[in-house]
Amino acid sequence: MSKKKKSAKKKEETAIPDVAPIKSEQEQGTAPAAENPAEDPGMIPAPDVAIPYDKNFTFEDFTQSVDTLTAEELMVKKDTVQDGENKAVPGKRSKASNILQLALLFIFGSVLVVSLVMLGQNIWGKIEGGQIYNDASDNFNLFIPGQTNTTGAYPWNNTLTCFSGDAALQSLFDRINSGRGDGNTGGTSAYDQQLEQMRASLTSLREINSDVFGWIYVEGTKINYPILLGTDNDYYLDHSYNNNYLPIGSIFLDYTTKNPITENYNTVIYGHNVAAGNMMFHDMTKFLNEDFFRSAKIYIYTMEGVYIYQPVSVYQTTAEYQYFRTEFGSEASFLEFASEVVSNSKFASDAVLSAGDTMITLSTCTNGAANGRYALHAKLVETIS
Repeated sequence: MSKKKKSAKKKEETAIPDVAPIKSEQEQGTAPAAENPAEDPGMIPAPDVAIPYDKNFTFEDFTQSVDTLTAEELMVKKDTVQDGENKAVPGKRSKASNILQLALLFIFGSVLVVSLVMLGQNIWGKIEGGQIYNDASDNFNLFIPGQTNTTGAYPWNNTLTCFSGDAALQSLFDRINSGRGDGNTGGTSAYDQQLEQMRASLTSLREINSDVFGWIYVEGTKINYPILLGTDNDYYLDHSYNNNYLPIGSIFLDYTTKNPITENYNTVIYGHNVAAGNMMFHDMTKFLNEDFFRSAKIYIYTMEGVYIYQPVSVYQTTAEYQYFRTEFGSEASFLEFASEVVSNSKFASDAVLSAGDTMITLSTCTNGAANGRYALHAKLVETIS
């Protein structure tokens, strides 16, 4: 017998016989049909799919078809995604994920680098600023009535020179009580020498920067800095008195300030609140202590003389409140404003500003809310020229 005949005979022997389709119990009439099959919770409707039937399909055909399937064809890759037509598209998710991860890594890394650079600049700026202003104060000759140059009294100012004994400068009130006049002028060679030393210091600073207006010193604090007067209220926020970029900036006057200082009803002076090293106007917070508020004085030095101020009001406020107002239509308008800010004080004050009086306002941030401010108002009580 030939191979072809043997194969045909074998195929006939292994052919799957015709099998009649099996009827369901309901079709056979052995099980009761539900009145409404759709409402029967136990019944799952069979899909209406036509199943092809080939009577010539043998078991050998089945085994051969299985042999041709590979493991790769039977498995779905975990890194595949489905496209709009539900076809597997290998590799898309993996590639997109890698790009996204690299992008995020680059962004976060850039932010970290910038933050570290800014932090380093801020720290270095404070160190540099401390050195710059320490050098300036070491070379400025303060003129403080009634103070003696005791060891360690003013550790940040090595050239402080004051009088003692009979030559001691007294406050305005002490002079009036002792019958020595109103104290507006020194009248002695010692006074003149002190004032000339102070003016010489200011002249040296003005050779560095013509915007130097004067100097501010506050008893019992580290507020001991040159005062700048620029053409706006922005430049000296981040520039030192020598015109170099400096994050802690300078102590500066509102740009509308007139010279001499007594030509202004309210002279506003700004400075940053630098907690590191208690620099710039940070020590304004000391005035929130009542004893300090009632005892400390503020000194302003200019080429015209020395101006001594007594605090009359201190409080916390916001930048929206116009405590830094500088323009007034009349003296009466200013006195109304002065009465208002005195009433804002954290501590009750009986201070009264009258016709002819002027004041200064020190302003700094609270380092809390973005627009939080500390305001300190002080009345001019003595002038030495």
